[in-house]
Amino acid sequence: MTLNTFHFAGISAKNVTLGVPRFKEIINVSNNIKTPSLKIYLDSKYSKSEKKVLEVGTAIEHTTLGHVVSQSMIYYDPAPEKTVIPEDLPLVQLYNDVPTVEDAQSKPSPWLLRFELDKDKMVSKGLTMKKIDDKLSETFLEQISVMISDENSEKHIVRIRLNNIEDDTDETVASYLKNDFEPLILHSLQLKGHPMI
Repeated sequence: MTLNTFHFAGISAKNVTLGVPRFKEIINVSNNIKTPSLKIYLDSKYSKSEKKVLEVGTAIEHTTLGHVVSQSMIYYDPAPEKTVIPEDLPLVQLYNDVPTVEDAQSKPSPWLLRFELDKDKMVSKGLTMKKIDDKLSETFLEQISVMISDENSEKHIVRIRLNNIEDDTDETVASYLKNDFEPLILHSLQLKGHPMI
């Protein structure tokens, strides 16, 4: 035990429970291990390909929007067909050029939740703007209106407005967006992978 602990003491990348606490977990056959680990071995035909290994890794790794968001902001943007954010104007105009049935039926909130995504993290996690849009639409249906930038855009932007809010006082909606809805989307909405990995 002591020798093993001594050798792992300087390794910061491998954060494992060692020493007496680990010994207690083993003796007590603990159901809630503090630092569980798992090794996954691929078939020999896939294990030699770095690309395949990375694909499998990103497919099973738990990924939420919070993993790829570089900036999150809430704006008061009262006119959905326009915007107070100059750099989003081309995106909004593009969506206005192609109106949908949902747009005609929904009454969007003047409050806007805007995410700027990190392109490098998106690539490393194997995510596309389409996958994010599909997951948001599938999860929230007509409750939200989503605008996403093109995959080739300089910045990856996701704009979300709540639809058909009954109690639409500014303080209530802004508070709900900041305290409830934003954390839900960033940390609880699973885009891919397994929650325990």
